[in-house]
Amino acid sequence: MNLIEWSDKENINIAEVDEQHEKFVSVANKLYKNLGSEKRWKTEMLLKELTELTKLHFLTEEKLMKENNYEGFFSHKLEHDRFLNKLVSFTNNFEQGEEEVTMKFLQSVKNWLINHLELNDRKIGVYLNGKGIK
Repeated sequence: MNLIEWSDKENINIAEVDEQHEKFVSVANKLYKNLGSEKRWKTEMLLKELTELTKLHFLTEEKLMKENNYEGFFSHKLEHDRFLNKLVSFTNNFEQGEEEVTMKFLQSVKNWLINHLELNDRKIGVYLNGKGIK
């Protein structure tokens, strides 16, 4: 069983963005499957991978929005910044032994992704598709 089930219906029809979403989901699911494991090094590695994927993904989306004069750029970027700051802080705290990956944390990651995808990324997809970007 996975934390996040992903299918083509979640895609926003921007190939690079969809591929990055799938990678994010894959790593989140690996974290979920590692939950409660004694392999702290593996959890740390997965958190770092999730953080790096998130940074790359946000840069990709923000570049596409800027290049195409997307009107909702600033509010979308603000959402990105909030989530990334939370993820970086959590990862740093985990590395220092001050946090643990819990179901509550993973559920918050899942909820953020689903909400962000539905409320924000779908709009980008429609906008960019309208400009011929796939």
